[in-house]
Amino acid sequence: MPTYNNPAGRLHQLLLSLKNQPKVNPSIPSFAAVLNSPSDTVVLIQRIARMAALVERTKERVLAITDQNTEIFLEWVHPIQVAFSSFSLSGQIGDFTDRYDPLVLERLRFCAHMLSQRSSDPELLAEELKNVQKEIDDLIKEIKESETDAVLREYMLRHLNSISDAIREYNLFGSDRIREEISAAIGSSFFYPKEAKRPRKEYWEVISHAANVAQIAASAVVIGEAFLKLLPGS
Repeated sequence: MPTYNNPAGRLHQLLLSLKNQPKVNPSIPSFAAVLNSPSDTVVLIQRIARMAALVERTKERVLAITDQNTEIFLEWVHPIQVAFSSFSLSGQIGDFTDRYDPLVLERLRFCAHMLSQRSSDPELLAEELKNVQKEIDDLIKEIKESETDAVLREYMLRHLNSISDAIREYNLFGSDRIREEISAAIGSSFFYPKEAKRPRKEYWEVISHAANVAQIAASAVVIGEAFLKLLPGS
């Protein structure tokens, strides 16, 4: 069965994997296995929430296509929403997967196929993601070991950790979250101009590299002194 690089395709793959779990299995280890989650309930809950958010992301994509009969492509939405709104981590996985049947999954796959032709995400190169992941993680380690003051340290680590987590979850949730976290890092400079001007150049260089790997813009993203001069109070 083909996989589709869009929110509907990723949601379909995750729901299908859960459906293949024995119904009597506890919910927590079942979701953890499918979402590649470590033994950390907080991280698992975050990933389940991101999985649920794929429903809205798909709806947004479909509704943005005005020359299609959108209702046909969204007939799977209600039962999946019911599944997410009514399940409990303390129960069995069957309590969740019994909420949607093969017909619902087929309608979702149909939606994913349509989006693959009309609104597919760009494929990010695994080797490039691996390289930028290492750059970010190395910088995180350096910052933690440095004598940087607490305010600046918190500012840099908040964004670097978020981007690093998004890259690790690329195979689950695609490039959307990577782009959002990079955009948040860049956008934060206008709300926190003092902090944005203080990091050493390696911080903004690695943000630039991540932005280019994530294909945020058609042209290269360069964040340097020229960019920082645009901040309030420059």
